[in-house]
Amino acid sequence: MKRNFLLISLTVLLCLSQLNSALAGTVKESWLAFERKGVVYGYEHLKMRGVEGGGFIYEIEKAFKIDVVGMSQQDITESVSLIVDKDLAPVSFEQSSAYKIKTEKITGTVDNKKFKVRSDDNCGGVSERTFDAAGVYFDACLPDVIIKRASEKKFTFNIFDLRNIRRVDVKVLANAGTVEAEVTISGSMPELVTISPDGRIMNSTRAVETLKKVDNRIWQADEKIKSKIAVIINDDSDLTVDIDKPLGNLNKIKKARIAVRWMSIPLSDFALEDNRQKVVFTKFENGVYEVMLEMSMAAEDTRPVVFPASASEGMEKYISESEYITPADSAVVELAAKIAAGESDGVIVVKKILEWVNANIETDFIAETLSAPEVLKKKRGKCSENAIIFAALARSLKIPVKISLGVMNAGGRWMGHMWNEVWLGGRWIAVDPSPGGFVSGPTHIKFTDSDTVDGTQNVRIKLIDNLGISISSFEAMPAPAGLKTGLEGCVYTSAEYGCRLKLPEKGWKIKVDSKGDIVTVGAKPEGVEGVDFALVMFSAPAGMTSKMILDGRLSAISSMVKDFKKVSEGGALIAGRKAARGRFSHTAGKKNKITLINDNTMLAENGSGFLFAFIAPEGEYEKYEKEFEKIAAGFELF
Repeated sequence: MKRNFLLISLTVLLCLSQLNSALAGTVKESWLAFERKGVVYGYEHLKMRGVEGGGFIYEIEKAFKIDVVGMSQQDITESVSLIVDKDLAPVSFEQSSAYKIKTEKITGTVDNKKFKVRSDDNCGGVSERTFDAAGVYFDACLPDVIIKRASEKKFTFNIFDLRNIRRVDVKVLANAGTVEAEVTISGSMPELVTISPDGRIMNSTRAVETLKKVDNRIWQADEKIKSKIAVIINDDSDLTVDIDKPLGNLNKIKKARIAVRWMSIPLSDFALEDNRQKVVFTKFENGVYEVMLEMSMAAEDTRPVVFPASASEGMEKYISESEYITPADSAVVELAAKIAAGESDGVIVVKKILEWVNANIETDFIAETLSAPEVLKKKRGKCSENAIIFAALARSLKIPVKISLGVMNAGGRWMGHMWNEVWLGGRWIAVDPSPGGFVSGPTHIKFTDSDTVDGTQNVRIKLIDNLGISISSFEAMPAPAGLKTGLEGCVYTSAEYGCRLKLPEKGWKIKVDSKGDIVTVGAKPEGVEGVDFALVMFSAPAGMTSKMILDGRLSAISSMVKDFKKVSEGGALIAGRKAARGRFSHTAGKKNKITLINDNTMLAENGSGFLFAFIAPEGEYEKYEKEFEKIAAGFELF
């Protein structure tokens, strides 16, 4: 035992000697490949070398390829330079990052035991923040710190990821030169990490057996890893879970009970209730937490709410500024005042902000997170950007706002989502600026909330590969009298969506398909390739117009298909109602490529969405156009 202890001590001393040699040149160099589900999606190349004066410089290059929600493939690159003293204490840093629509440079120095950090988005947005630097290391130093302190067996320290301070808990499992340890960074699940004597990560895997198979490895590699990077397609790190039981039209569900399951996350980390979601019961069995939630239609309260309201005790943090939410920014203040326009009813002001966000921020599934000023400049983003700009605008008017995180019903699956809650009339009310309306019923499942964006990420990260959702029961509003769902001959009727469609009687093959809450009625002429019709029925989010939904669809398609080209856009009449219409072309086929014309007409009516898609090869569309028009004319609403 003593001999082993001496060997370990000598190894640590040798490592420290290497680290403290300022003239050693390159102290270490490592390559890390990031893998998920068997796909290498990124790498990190790190060089650590001595600098004059006894300190060290870490030079890091990173690159990733990801596909956000399976709809937006993009590259991320990052270059970092970190300077530390001989004891690994931070001195200064510089980081440059490039995302899909944003480039950013972050610089910082340590002065009087304080990090002074400056962020520049390279388009006029500059922010400065200060953090306590005492006893804090850069995140890149994590393996070196663990090697240095491995003999302590169990210890904690803080790291700075250039945006926030995070606590690290370390439990050393083996220490024979190479160190094996369980490492937990605040907001993340534990990792089993293997570190070489010179501070290189050799392997890292999830330490917790979760509800789904975990495969999140990091290993030492070489420069060849650059050529191995591939895009992760349909990754579920965005909290995607298949819907196990169709609910039909969500906007007609009066009440639903939904079970949510996970492992190893304390129930106290969650915030599971809002104005339409309540906890019915909880249980913990065989290491699995299960919570039964009851979702109800939110009661609409039309009473006016005095605006601006006097500040309530404990609400200060919900009107304050944070990393992304900047209510004091001059552009935010000016826009908020313009939207409110002297209105005295807080409910109307909230509705106006929701409408502005929905009408002015284009949907773009970007990997980066934009601050409120950046959202105003770029005018695009995903749900988090919508929630951020909504919070900033409302807070600038002294309306308390939370950031809520959970999943949204996206037809056939639950998908990770971010929205808001506002303090109106003495209670928190859920609103979603992405569709531009108030949240009601089982459209959203809330997991947590916070006054900051970062405050929601603890639960989000821990739920990756660790989430189960099942619909227990639901109660729907009665269907119109006499309607029964089904296909009879060439006529399809939907009681859930209150409609009927007459299709061609002869020469067309008809098929009805349901996935989750989306129903598709398809028809195509027999023996003809490339000609299709589809009526897609779905729950239309409250507040979203036909044009808004169609614009979002076309934006998503444009990033997914080859040679997308918008041909025309305008309006149409469907069952006597005004609808939005857009026509585009795109290339299809792997070997024999053809150009298809795709004509989409969208109708949103009383919480139901109806998409009419007519497709035919270029040059043949006119041949089928009258038949397509006849199909659209055979649609009825009840």
